[in-house]
Amino acid sequence: MVKKLYKHEFLAWLRIMPVIYGILLVIAAACRLLQCFESDAIYYNIISGSSIFMYVVGLIVCIGAPTVFGITRFYKNLFTGEGYLTFTLPVTPTAHLWVKSLTALCFSLASIVAAILSFVILTAGDVLVELCKAISFLFENIPDAYIGHVIGYIIEFVILFIVALYYANMLYNGCICVGQISKKNRIISAVAVYFGYYMLTQI
Repeated sequence: MVKKLYKHEFLAWLRIMPVIYGILLVIAAACRLLQCFESDAIYYNIISGSSIFMYVVGLIVCIGAPTVFGITRFYKNLFTGEGYLTFTLPVTPTAHLWVKSLTALCFSLASIVAAILSFVILTAGDVLVELCKAISFLFENIPDAYIGHVIGYIIEFVILFIVALYYANMLYNGCICVGQISKKNRIISAVAVYFGYYMLTQI
């Protein structure tokens, strides 16, 4: 049953996220295509500026969509009218939490990959070549004795980044669960719990 739950969850995400990724990549490709017709004309500057603005907006949506969709889906599936049907499934609440959080993590990582790919498309050509040369130059100037440390730091950063994404998803879901204890204004209570937790951790 847990496998079916994963399948259902992934299918729900796949109805929305690939569309967002596709739009972002198309905008990036359009921006790159416009660069081939570079001109000092006013109309070109307007079109070029608008396309870059659209790309930035698309990038923000691509990165933020997994968080928004994950929170919305978690709340609707478990704490609205859908929750009655959800909890009739022969699956433990812990399994529901794992499925929701891991699926959100997978699509958060997919969004980052899509964002990087869109940047590669946007800078394709001389800019991308220069970036690759700069990165290559940095690695070539690292002493041999420190290469292993640098690679280790990169691996450590990737692992910690994935853990941080998963922790963030679990934190949002946890705040939503705690907010349900309130008899009224449960969504506001969940937001208050999150900011309360954030303030305490900062202190």
